[in-house]
Amino acid sequence: HYPPTPAGDYGINPHVDTTFFTLLATTHPEGLVVYSRTRDRWVRARPVPGALIVNTGETLARVTNDKWPATRHYALNPQITVGSGAPCDACTGDAAHQASDRYSLPFFFNPTADYRLAVLPTCCSEEMPAKYKPESYLEGQGVVQGEEK
Repeated sequence: HYPPTPAGDYGINPHVDTTFFTLLATTHPEGLVVYSRTRDRWVRARPVPGALIVNTGETLARVTNDKWPATRHYALNPQITVGSGAPCDACTGDAAHQASDRYSLPFFFNPTADYRLAVLPTCCSEEMPAKYKPESYLEGQGVVQGEEK
């Protein structure tokens, strides 16, 4: 749940997910902002009807030896103002739409919590050795999240 976000505030602060990956439905107004490494700046994830957004997580980054880095992102619920120039079929221009709450239902895909994952053989070599030791979610990210046994 994201109440309307005042300009300059976050709905959720910048972070990466600890998951293998996260699936999100696109929404209007755009609430997901991701860090583009190629552009070296934050960009809004534009909604595409019927599409899902896939955020790579830290677990995927570990098993791919950082070939698939975790997606840095944050969430907000921007207040839409009349005359913003944003083309939108959902924008009615009424005050209720402009300051309404936004909801998101992410799907977090994680490995079995106690299964030890190693860097994939195709993601390391003599020239590019594994950066990470084999570790289960509970031994690594679970500790970070406070989920250890």
